[in-house]
Amino acid sequence: MKVKPRHILSYWNKLVVHAFLVVFIITAGACDFDIPDKFEMPTWYLDLKIPLVQTRYQMADISDSTSGIFLTDDSLGFKIIQEGEMPATALPEFAPVPIGLSQAVSSGEIPGISLDIELPGISIDQRIDVVIYDASFYQDTAKLCTLVTLPDTSVFPPTTFDSLICFIDSTTGDTIGRPFSFPTDSVRHMTANNYNTFIVALFDSVMGILSSALDTTIDLGLSSIPLPEDPPIIASVDTLIIGYHPSNSIYRTFFSNNNIPTDVQNVYSRMVAGNSNLILTDTLANHSEMPTISTGQIYADTTDLSGKGLVSYLKLATNMSLEPASDIVTIPPGSLYVDFKLTFQMAGIDSIDVTTNNYSMSDGIEMPSMELPEMDMSEQGISRMEIYRNVLATVADLGYESNQNKLIISDLRNTLPFDMNFLMDFQNFSPTQGGDSVKINKVLKQEDGAYAKTFDMKGYTLQSIAGDSDNDGWPDSAFSSFDLVFDIAIPEQKASIPLDGSPLGEFTMNMVLDELMFSEIGANIYMQMPADPTEQEFPPGFTGAIPTEAMIEIIFKNQIGLPIQMLMEFKGYNSLGELTYVPVNIDTMGIPLTNESSDTAMTVIALNKLGTTISIYESVEDSLPSFTKTEGPCDTCSTIIDLLASNPV
Repeated sequence: MKVKPRHILSYWNKLVVHAFLVVFIITAGACDFDIPDKFEMPTWYLDLKIPLVQTRYQMADISDSTSGIFLTDDSLGFKIIQEGEMPATALPEFAPVPIGLSQAVSSGEIPGISLDIELPGISIDQRIDVVIYDASFYQDTAKLCTLVTLPDTSVFPPTTFDSLICFIDSTTGDTIGRPFSFPTDSVRHMTANNYNTFIVALFDSVMGILSSALDTTIDLGLSSIPLPEDPPIIASVDTLIIGYHPSNSIYRTFFSNNNIPTDVQNVYSRMVAGNSNLILTDTLANHSEMPTISTGQIYADTTDLSGKGLVSYLKLATNMSLEPASDIVTIPPGSLYVDFKLTFQMAGIDSIDVTTNNYSMSDGIEMPSMELPEMDMSEQGISRMEIYRNVLATVADLGYESNQNKLIISDLRNTLPFDMNFLMDFQNFSPTQGGDSVKINKVLKQEDGAYAKTFDMKGYTLQSIAGDSDNDGWPDSAFSSFDLVFDIAIPEQKASIPLDGSPLGEFTMNMVLDELMFSEIGANIYMQMPADPTEQEFPPGFTGAIPTEAMIEIIFKNQIGLPIQMLMEFKGYNSLGELTYVPVNIDTMGIPLTNESSDTAMTVIALNKLGTTISIYESVEDSLPSFTKTEGPCDTCSTIIDLLASNPV
């Protein structure tokens, strides 16, 4: 065998190049290539629907007159006819509406005020001397002279003689009077000048000091008294009322002129009060009936302070002065002085006068529910009643006297020490002509005691207070709760309250409203009409049909002379649970022309692909309707065709 080395080299060259390319491709792609362990065939998922039943239905097989399915005249289709009759629905007798309101309304006792005030008291028993005792500098009108023996040198031999020598005031040049001291043992005489200088001036100076000490203003601290905050009825404490006591609540003064030769004048002692320490105008005591007291006279006065009021500031003022002399003054033997006594004391504070805030107590009083109670009238076939305007039955309607249709208010009382404005107004009750509104608007005073009133509302109208915007003569909305205006207000006023810490009082009221009985009812009455479900059996395997024409007629016969509206709802569900909804609103139905029991109006409600047709016959004997109208379905509503075609799916 011949081998060509060049061919072998060429073959290896090719092999090396191919291997290099394979390595290069694998390396350049940077990929891992895994060889599968087991080969798997691809799988596809498909929904396959294979009919298990294939049946052709003949019209003759579907029609069944016993089930209400009939062939059409041309035998190309069928029609379903279902008939039924609902039992007659009578308008029931209405039982009394049980209000069941029996409520005791109370504010609860309002806490009182306790004060711990240190009451001022003054007791003075003072002898006011008008002279300085045991000091011989008072001058009698008798001159200060002495008899001396002097030698007489004008004769010889010399002799002696007696001479009267008087002392002269070097300043005035006047002869000095004979000095004396107090108390005197005999009558003395003083010149007016000496008397005014040494006695009157001294007394007035002493009285000036004493008056300054007595003329004091006392701050009673009323502005710092803590006021109750719950409820915040009291705005300020204005006056403290002094307790009643014949001997311990007094202001007493005593003045006595003892031996003073001239009168004690400008005598007074006062006690005044005020809300400003600068201006005090309320006089509590004024002892000034004897402004001049001569020697040997006494002026005593007492003021009973029981029941008088102390305000923020209290001021005492006492004054007296000595009348100057204008001629020789005779000084009697003994001492010269004034007896002065002052007693101010209070037995305590019985009460305080306050100013109240303008405050409403209504928010703090729990009132009963004013909702009209739910009336269970299911036995009468009524599911709901919306009252617009009802007339309450009278005694003639009831045939007997009772507490029905009566609102009884009792024990309406204010025991607080200030007046209270009370307002209660049941706005839903309209009285008969000449009757009283169901309203109490009066001022309750503590001294008036309990107030009671019974509102006999027989024949009254109970109605909603909503407006009549459409002018149809009826309120725009139904009556569901009593519109009660209730307010208890304490106006700003002056009042006196006790200060012993006892409760101030309270507001109370009892309110009873048992039952309401109506003779006329203006209301929307909702009644559930009896209707048994009707089911149609189809042949086996037949799940539904789509009709091209359908008609449902409902015939109502009415002997009630009242406007009637009706809502019917048709609902159909297909096999997927999807809803088809057909609402039928009947806003008018036939009303009999008379109240005769034989007079019957008839209304035919027809449902078809055009919508709803209402035909009203004034009598069941009429062949032609007196009123007809057709309304198409709303944009989102279905027709009866859609309802019947809700199957199959």
